[in-house]
Amino acid sequence: MLACRGSSPICCIRNRLRAIVQKVIVRNDHGHSFNRDKKILLSPKNKWDFIHYRCIQLSVTCPSRASRTFMPAEEFVQPNKEGKPKSKNGSISLSESPAITEKNVDDILFDMFKDPDGKVSVGKFLSALSSTGLRKSDPRLKEMITKLRAIHKEVRDMGSPDSITLDRESFKKVIKENIVLISRAFRNHFVIQDFPDFVKCIEDFYWKCKVNTGGKVASYIPQLAKYNPDYWGVSICTVDGQRCSIGDTEIPFTIQSSGKPMNYAIALSELGSDIVHQYVGQEPSGRMFNELVLDYNKKPHNPMVNAGAIVVCSLLLYIVEPEMRVSEKFDWFPV
Repeated sequence: MLACRGSSPICCIRNRLRAIVQKVIVRNDHGHSFNRDKKILLSPKNKWDFIHYRCIQLSVTCPSRASRTFMPAEEFVQPNKEGKPKSKNGSISLSESPAITEKNVDDILFDMFKDPDGKVSVGKFLSALSSTGLRKSDPRLKEMITKLRAIHKEVRDMGSPDSITLDRESFKKVIKENIVLISRAFRNHFVIQDFPDFVKCIEDFYWKCKVNTGGKVASYIPQLAKYNPDYWGVSICTVDGQRCSIGDTEIPFTIQSSGKPMNYAIALSELGSDIVHQYVGQEPSGRMFNELVLDYNKKPHNPMVNAGAIVVCSLLLYIVEPEMRVSEKFDWFPV
């Protein structure tokens, strides 16, 4: 999503991301990829997926001064002398733990984070989880967060849920429903394994692009013409749900044509490809995006031009959940 002064900043970020990734990765004699700190960054299997950006979806608002909104915690995994990840308390990381099974992964996690009193600090655990790219607001962690809030309410602690500590049984109950996702995070099974390092690269791109003050906000749409040209924000979400944001990412903005792929995806999900493509094509038009023309089959060329997007909206309005009133559809979204 892009609503900023021209397209240069986003192009600059993409080009610099390509350069940084290729620059940071070096091959060793064993076929693995390491970064300059000798921490394992990518395996040969997913290295090129990373370079070609299959791992990220980039969302940009508008330029401005603002403090970072993602603050990675780097205290969980640190390399030891052999280059293997190791937690600060001296225990090996989950990715290096032997004989991990579905039955013992929660015990291993507890042992990794427990303090000398045999309890886990929720704040420390969530901070480590954040360093992998998972946020507390992630809907896939809803059950865990709900249980933490319930425990916090029970003990009547004056602080936040982050301030409580859990014994082994309580900890296992809290993470039980989300153990698969949490296990993947701490076993480095996400597409970006060294997420704090990745975030540092993005922050570097952000500040270098921030000095680009050329161009003007779009004036052909009144809502866009009102925007402060100094707004500048970047948000990234990987295919595994790892997220980071920096800059003015909390400023509301109109999504404009960014809504086209979303509506198209909903239509495909609800109606299927065959029905959707009875009404809209899949080929480029060769015309301006806002030109209202049809192809040789008397259909809009594709869902990404205005004509096709209008047809997709009509499908959502009249064919998807037809019993709903128009007002109800504003609050409806397929789960």
